Amino acid sequence: MGLNASPAPVNFLGIEFQLRRRPHHLQAYIWATLISIVCLVLSWGLQRTFALHNSFLLFLLGVSIVAVLYGTWPSIYASCVSTAMLAYFFMPPIFSLAVSDIQHVFTLIVMATIGIVISGLTTQVLYQAEAARQSAQRFEAFYRLSRDLADMAGSEQLARAAVKHIQDVVGGRAVVLLRDDKRGFRRIPPTPLAEAFRARDWAAAEAAFETGNITGLGTHTSAHSVAIFLPLTAGETPIGVLAAQPAEGLNQYSDDQRQILATLAGQLTGALERDRLTNEVVNAQTEAESERMSAALLSSVSHDLRTPLAAIAGSSSSMLDEDAEISPEQRRELCQAIYENADRLSRIVENLLNMTRLESGKFRVVKQPHVLEEVIGSTLRQMRDELCGRHVETRIPADLPLVPIDDVLFQQVLYNLFDNAVKYDPGGRVLEISARLIGADRLEIEVGDRGRGLKLGEEELVFEKFFRGTDTEGAARGSGLGLTICRAIVAAHGGRITAGNRPGGGAIFRVVLPIAPSPQVVAVNSSHARDEARV
Repeated sequence: MGLNASPAPVNFLGIEFQLRRRPHHLQAYIWATLISIVCLVLSWGLQRTFALHNSFLLFLLGVSIVAVLYGTWPSIYASCVSTAMLAYFFMPPIFSLAVSDIQHVFTLIVMATIGIVISGLTTQVLYQAEAARQSAQRFEAFYRLSRDLADMAGSEQLARAAVKHIQDVVGGRAVVLLRDDKRGFRRIPPTPLAEAFRARDWAAAEAAFETGNITGLGTHTSAHSVAIFLPLTAGETPIGVLAAQPAEGLNQYSDDQRQILATLAGQLTGALERDRLTNEVVNAQTEAESERMSAALLSSVSHDLRTPLAAIAGSSSSMLDEDAEISPEQRRELCQAIYENADRLSRIVENLLNMTRLESGKFRVVKQPHVLEEVIGSTLRQMRDELCGRHVETRIPADLPLVPIDDVLFQQVLYNLFDNAVKYDPGGRVLEISARLIGADRLEIEVGDRGRGLKLGEEELVFEKFFRGTDTEGAARGSGLGLTICRAIVAAHGGRITAGNRPGGGAIFRVVLPIAPSPQVVAVNSSHARDEARV
């Protein structure tokens, strides 16, 4: 119910009374007469026990009750009736309005005056209490709206919350019209009120938006509109318009209701502006992060691309030099260098493509049961040249069940882990890979080296995009994408990957995979994969 609807009961001296909005109604005067008669009966019955002035108090009590229930004019009427009854029934000559004693005349005048004063004061106190109640209710409504708007984001949610509060506070219907450059005003929510707008209503809305003045119902601009239009203007920038229609049976809003609407519109404007500024800050941060990552990508990739390209160019130019005397053995070495650097270049490009596919959400994982030892063996055969004759010690249980994985993608995981181990353990020491069951539904795979290990705090950073560690000589290695791709692929398999240091030196990477009973097809979402990888 709106604030200016029928007033709620008012508490007076511990008793709740209902204020009447129509004090001149005939029913109010009838009740005033009946209350005066009740006071007369009580005074008549008590006149033998109590003195005459006690009857005055009973009549004044009746006047006060009428003032509380029906307002000023019925209580003044009750005061006059009570004075007449007192003169007619209690003052000599009895049953006559002709009072013989001048003192009694003075008493009646004083009584009538006190009754009128009580009527005015009582009514004033009650209406002040009603005004205080409405003010408290209004401030509570403003507080609730401010709290709700502070907890929300997005123009549509903010507009819906504001409309709901407006309807609860002042009644009627409301709709928020936000400017959309492509389609005019966007209606939030799409209520029947906006559907009922005619040409003059839309003209009033446009005028409120353009001029920043209140238009529509009850104003000098489009006064016959079905709603009042309040502009939503942040500083000098118009945002939209708040349209409100009074409750059924009311022709227009009162001044108090219009003030409430203006306050609520101001709160909504502030919330919409805050949301807009927040979005601008987020977009600016996103753009800055994108630029930073683009710069990091260019810096990293340009170095990694230049090295194999320079080697390929140097080897091929040597072979093309007709004046150079190149033996068959040297020619074979140059061809081998071209092949190795081309293969390295291909892996860098493949990582970049995989990263692009991961971030676009177009990466698909087709899981099928595979023998883990065969997947590892296939990966090691592909890395024969990168391993440079380094021994890889494998510890795979003979009774290990089939593992549901996408063998092509999981080979990429193993390839990147081994490649990372070779980069940061250049001493040619033994690499290790092992697997074991954890319970009945999980498989743990470990890939370890004996290099410098991870620095404190790098356990999570190594999986971040473009993060590159340093080798034993302090030089950054790689493009910073390999482990990021590993994390995304493992997460897409429903698993997780962690990094740490081994006792005795070196780094170790642990991959934990669920052992699912049936094949699955999974589409990778990069943000989801990043979150899952941190579980």
